[in-house]
Amino acid sequence: GAGKSTWAKNNLPPHCLRLERDRVRECLFGSRRTYHEHPFERDVKSRVVTETMMTAMRQWPEYCWAVTDTATRFDSVQPFIEAALFRQVPVTFVQFDRSDDYLWEINRTRPLTDRIPDEILAEMIALYRAEDAWWREFQDPLLPLFQFMDGTACS
Repeated sequence: GAGKSTWAKNNLPPHCLRLERDRVRECLFGSRRTYHEHPFERDVKSRVVTETMMTAMRQWPEYCWAVTDTATRFDSVQPFIEAALFRQVPVTFVQFDRSDDYLWEINRTRPLTDRIPDEILAEMIALYRAEDAWWREFQDPLLPLFQFMDGTACS
């Protein structure tokens, strides 16, 4: 909704393989809405999606990877950080900082199957905006292969 996947497709080098959490969710559950409304526990669904993404990284560690994800929860991005640190896989994590109004409007204009339920979107926005959000202070010189790329200014 914020434009992360489109930005990554248009701005990252062609040899950089893209892992898009939304696409993996759609492959496994059919649509964003089905993913969010599926009765499996949220942590279970998230782990399945993350593990599916990590399987690709383990199969082709020689490539650089662009991960598009909202990254509101540290546990969903931790495996990618560990891949960059321990396996020396170059990872670019694409996130956007869009206004709340923009996110609500984009969600309202999506086809129903692609809409994120309001209570989930509100929670995601709150987690992203939190002053103690894990990613705000994430600058670790030990992780030169893991970088954030905020394409908001470029889009």
